[in-house]
Amino acid sequence: VMRCLGLAQNWKKQHGEVLFILNETNPAIQQRLAQENINTRVLNTPSGGSEDAAQTARLIQEHGAKIILVDGYQFKKSWFQTVRNTSVKIVLWTDFPQDDFLPVDIILNQNPHAQEADYQIISPRAHILTGLNYLVLRKEFLSNHHARRKRDQGLKKILITMGGGDVSNDTLKILKALENLDLTHLEISIIVGYNNKNREEIIHFSKR
Repeated sequence: VMRCLGLAQNWKKQHGEVLFILNETNPAIQQRLAQENINTRVLNTPSGGSEDAAQTARLIQEHGAKIILVDGYQFKKSWFQTVRNTSVKIVLWTDFPQDDFLPVDIILNQNPHAQEADYQIISPRAHILTGLNYLVLRKEFLSNHHARRKRDQGLKKILITMGGGDVSNDTLKILKALENLDLTHLEISIIVGYNNKNREEIIHFSKR
């Protein structure tokens, strides 16, 4: 949701209209999207299924959408084919190659390691955007770009944040690695996301 929000913010800045279609949500997400004046629809059906595809296609037609951006690995070929019947252009936002062929028009991977050749097998006809030239940033980061400064007195603070969920509990792995170093001169701050199920474990470890 948060990286899609970055693209939504920039699209709205170009006077475009945005609709978020979600299969699940929580108060924090709903509040954030409401603050951005972004319309949302929450579908009461499993994400990536046939009913999800049908409802999504109906919403595309209802709103006259020209482009849909799809972010998630649960969406398979049959889902894309149903959505494609609306004649909408499909953008797939991904972090690694997935199905061998998907009927999409654009593939976006903004990670620095991404290579165009890795994605040509997914859709030979798709326009492929890879690497940091296509990095999408939310407005709160773009607006602070000028605040970057040279640190000529060494490192004093470390910020650890692994996004909203951190399913593999990488935050704790990083803390355990830092514990083995002499970092008494550093201030370490941790941001724990709303959906992080390891919150109490991280807090307990941090007190040490």
